[in-house]
Parts: sequence; structure tokens; C-alpha cells
Amino acid sequence: MPVLWAILIAAALLLGGCGYQLRDSAELPASYQRLYVENLTADDPLYRALAHALRHGSTRLVRHPAEATARVVIERNELVDRVAVVDPRAQAREYELTQTVDFYVVTSEGGRLPSRTLTASRQYGYDPVGVLASAGNAQQTQWELAETIARLIHYRLLAEPPARSDTP
Repeated sequence: MPVLWAILIAAALLLGGCGYQLRDSAELPASYQRLYVENLTADDPLYRALAHALRHGSTRLVRHPAEATARVVIERNELVDRVAVVDPRAQAREYELTQTVDFYVVTSEGGRLPSRTLTASRQYGYDPVGVLASAGNAQQTQWELAETIARLIHYRLLAEPPARSDTP
């Protein structure tokens, strides 16, 4: 039993020493501590998913641009639903939902990160008999896409240093 404890303690020290972090636990730089998201309402699934993705760190979304240390400007937030699978009777059986988001970040010092385009797709089944269940599938798929895009925005902010105002 003491050997097991020694192994667990050694593993914890090694993981802590190498900088291991749990998923979504990395802190954003101080310039991103208060983010204002332009062109999204608070009820938009992407806005809610972004707030959810940032919940573990010290970064938070603010409602007014004057409170922000940086602004995430959403240039395009497009959701496209198309038929992916048709049965022999020409009825849609599966749809593909694709979300495309163009965005850039502006810091309070006036620096600007380059525009980025993020795209995610998911497929969901459609049952003409269970229309309510199919509508629930579409809403669940939309939420999953918003979560994916929000995580990708979070990762972009982690990967790119805040832009300085002298950057073109």
C-alpha cells in the first residue's frame, strides 16, 4: 500500500511539474480578462457557449464595451441547414448543420488580431413521424456547434498573443 501512495504522489508531482492543465483550465492573458462580444445577443447560443467556455478562468464576458479590456467582433455568424441523406421515396432522413463564424479581436490599446474563420458541421437525423424529437435533434446539434465554435475561439485567444497597437 505505501508503494501505491508513493507512485500516486510521484505522478502528481510530475504532472504538476510539466505544466499539465485540465482541458479549458488555461488562463487567458490579462488583456482578455473582460471581453465584450459585438454583434451577438445574450440569448444567442454562441454567446452562451462562449460564456460557458470561459467560466473556469478569470475571463468574463461584459455587457458594455466601456467595461471591456478587449472586444471580440463577430463579422459573420452563419448557420446553414442542408439535406444530407434522402431515402428512396425522396424524403429527407438526415440533415447537416454547418456554422461558420468570422471574427477578429481588438484590444483596449487599439491592437487588432487578424480575422479568423471557424467552421464546424454536425449531422442529425430527421424522422417525419417524430417531428418534435427531430426538432430537438436540430436544437441539440445547434448547441453542440456553438460549443465547438466557442471552444475554438477560446483556443485562438490562448494561442495568439494580444495584439499591440503598433501592429498593422
